[in-house]
Amino acid sequence: MALSATGQATWQSIMDMTERMRMFSDQQEWEKLVSLAAERQTRLEKFFNSSVITAGDEVSKIAEGIKRILAQDRLMMAAGIKLKAEIGDALHSMTNNRKAIQQYEGCKR
Repeated sequence: MALSATGQATWQSIMDMTERMRMFSDQQEWEKLVSLAAERQTRLEKFFNSSVITAGDEVSKIAEGIKRILAQDRLMMAAGIKLKAEIGDALHSMTNNRKAIQQYEGCKR
């Protein structure tokens, strides 16, 4: 039994979602990325719970797609980690600036 037309369309939509998620990551549209990631996860679960994949070409296509999904997810995670570090550095700098201002103002008295 080969993957149905509906199964093929579902798989293509999952791959399209992955590409859109990468775009949202590049644009730092984090809320959109998280929302789409949840939807993609639901579709992935439904796909693997309901689809029967037996044809060799389909197995190869799905395996390659999974590799692409994992690679894209790693890139998005790296972007999120980098942004988190940048925000942490900025907060640290602001805290140091605030302390310096407080010390300066304490010296003026």
